Amino acid sequence: MMENKILDKLNTWQAVEDKLNLSLLTVDKRGILKEKLRFFDDIMGRFNGTPNAEEQTALRMMRRERSHISKQLYPNPFIRFIRSLANRFVVQNITIASSLLQEQNKQILEGYVKQLGFGSLAEKVREQISKGHLQFSVSTSSYINDKERIDHELLFSTNSSGLYQMDGYKSRLMNETKPGEIREHFFNRESGTTITANEAVNLLSGRAIEKAGVWQKFDLNDKDQHGNFRMKKFDSQYGYDIEKVLKNLPLKEGQVHNNFKSLLRNLKQGNREHVTFIHQGNETKYFIQADPQFKSLQIFDEGDKKVSLAQAVANKQAQVKQMAVVADDNRKSKLRRTRHIY
Repeated sequence: MMENKILDKLNTWQAVEDKLNLSLLTVDKRGILKEKLRFFDDIMGRFNGTPNAEEQTALRMMRRERSHISKQLYPNPFIRFIRSLANRFVVQNITIASSLLQEQNKQILEGYVKQLGFGSLAEKVREQISKGHLQFSVSTSSYINDKERIDHELLFSTNSSGLYQMDGYKSRLMNETKPGEIREHFFNRESGTTITANEAVNLLSGRAIEKAGVWQKFDLNDKDQHGNFRMKKFDSQYGYDIEKVLKNLPLKEGQVHNNFKSLLRNLKQGNREHVTFIHQGNETKYFIQADPQFKSLQIFDEGDKKVSLAQAVANKQAQVKQMAVVADDNRKSKLRRTRHIY
């Protein structure tokens, strides 16, 4: 059932009018009626063409009530006719202004939704706005790998001006191998920090992101009274310089300026990045992610096993030594076979 926003506004007006009539102050009845006409004109202009059947009925009732009030205020038919013409012009201008404002409201919300990384939901948001509900939500779900699924629910409501705003979105991360471990968090628009869909996934995955010079990471063992994870924050005074940390690593990506900048940007967004370590001319693939709490980086091998920098280099040295041994064994075996032939 669709909400009747006109009825809500009429009830608000009636409450104000009742308080004035019950007050001990001398009430200007004629003044109240004039204000009521202006209120009716504003409502009829803003809601003209509404698809809501109940609101259409409310508008018809308002027009009859307006006509009745107009006769009380202006008993002279000629004056009433002139004011009626002027009123049509006023209502028409309000309708045009309201239509432009509503279209602008849709465009702003669509842009904001796309900015957050929910571009696929922009058309659904526009459709829901056109239906005229006071509140609504749109959802999306996708797998981020073969085991983990992320669900997002975007929540919208109307403000005191009747325009729509996005209140925030709820994200839920589920791992099929750990059905009892569901991580969810509501990202509030009023928090002052814009968290994108990709950053939400990274936070729920236990990784850190950087926003406006402050590193942030969920404390996955601590929630507030609303069931949301508490945030650990590390500002510039904490002393984590990820660029300096990266430059101290033997990374192939560090040799090309654009590749290094892209790597740095992605790590600040909370991504786990695939990189190449170079040691004594040999290359090894690893995954790295930011670790602001310990002013370092976390390193993982291709089997998702966490390793230290020393281990990463040592493992490569061990791999090279093992390859040399195998090569030497093959050479000796080939030599023995050659001697046997002769």
